[in-house]
Amino acid sequence: ALRRILRLHVPVAISVIPDAPYARQSAIIAHRADQMVMLHLPMQPESEKYAHNMSSAFLHADMDQAELRSTFISDLALVPYVQGVNNPMGSALTQMEQPMRWVMQVCMEQGLFFVDSKTSASSVAGRIASEMGLERANRRFFLDHDLAPNALQIAWANARVCARKG
Repeated sequence: ALRRILRLHVPVAISVIPDAPYARQSAIIAHRADQMVMLHLPMQPESEKYAHNMSSAFLHADMDQAELRSTFISDLALVPYVQGVNNPMGSALTQMEQPMRWVMQVCMEQGLFFVDSKTSASSVAGRIASEMGLERANRRFFLDHDLAPNALQIAWANARVCARKG
């Protein structure tokens, strides 16, 4: 799938889940194709359905600062060439100020930006990043939350409008 995306020859950010199969190889391939590599940092979700599937790569609410930092640094070590971080989920953790301060501190130390995927309308991640002076952005919409052809066409139309507006 990554190679198909890269054959489009358009600038994209390739966001890699740290403990996914082929994570390291995917980051290397993306970097060699001159594409941005991001860490798709797994964080504790609100949904119990997803919370039961958390791996050791996840940041979660029970962690103290040292544990969260250690896990985040370990995740970064699995994915080379990372320039920024986003959260594929994490609606529970992104609502918590202190863990988000710890996340942003690591981002600052590592020279990384942060994109809040806004998996929760109550996320404080963007605000905390701004308060700490970290380069950051928020997701505006998802492209693939509904894979029905009509829904995908609408999502891509929204993406084109967004791109035209800069």
